[in-house]
Amino acid sequence: MLQKTAKLVSLLSLLALITPSLCFLAGFGNLPQIKWIMLTATIVWFITAPMYMWKNNSNS
Repeated sequence: MLQKTAKLVSLLSLLALITPSLCFLAGFGNLPQIKWIMLTATIVWFITAPMYMWKNNSNS
């Protein structure tokens, strides 16, 4: 269950990385706000991605 939640949060953070940059290119939002959103999404991704990417070798 934790791995599924981590995967969902990780994918949402990747979406949060892509969306602000596209909005900025389209002329919406200001640069400092976009930078904070993308920094936060990057930190969230680095925390959640290893939770589901690492293999659990305790079963073997």
